[in-house]
Amino acid sequence: MNRITARHGTPVAGLEPLGLTHTFPTAAELAKADLDGLGLTTARTATIQRFSQAVDADEIRLDRSVGLDDLVASINAVKGLGPWTAHYLALRLGERDAFPESDLDLRNAMVPGSTVSTADVRAAAEPWRPWRGGRGHAPVDARPPRGAGAHRGTRARVRQLGLFEGTALAVDSTFATATRTHLDERSWIDVMPNGSRAATSSFSAC
Repeated sequence: MNRITARHGTPVAGLEPLGLTHTFPTAAELAKADLDGLGLTTARTATIQRFSQAVDADEIRLDRSVGLDDLVASINAVKGLGPWTAHYLALRLGERDAFPESDLDLRNAMVPGSTVSTADVRAAAEPWRPWRGGRGHAPVDARPPRGAGAHRGTRARVRQLGLFEGTALAVDSTFATATRTHLDERSWIDVMPNGSRAATSSFSAC
């Protein structure tokens, strides 16, 4: 993303102290942009340009003017994109019931030590409607650390996905409600009923 922005974005003066130098190119600009030499595969480049063309043509609406089902269907219609991508994009747009049920981290976190099926994740999430986006992040957020730097990796993934805040569900043999204590507007600590810390999370750019 940084390389695309640097090559095709519009420079903005005065924001360097914030780490910002360019605005991201518009859909129309990206649809015809030269993406060679940016480390993208041919297939990924084609998918980005097809997606950009669809956005520019209003075939995909990113302004919250359509419902979740219509948004997901329009994204799925782009060759190279599927439900996983569509639901994560919907989460970033603020669709609180978006739920990437096939996500491997979710499937691994539902039952420690095993990977459950997508169908099982879908069934477990049904009671969370219409707030699956807020509840679905918790198994990923609260999964046990796996080696040095595991917590850092978890926080990075939460930032990347832009998942919503909600009641934390921590994973042990069952789901349990954790207490969320906000440190500031961008970070919090989830604590299990037994007093153990389930997760510490921080949003940097959601």
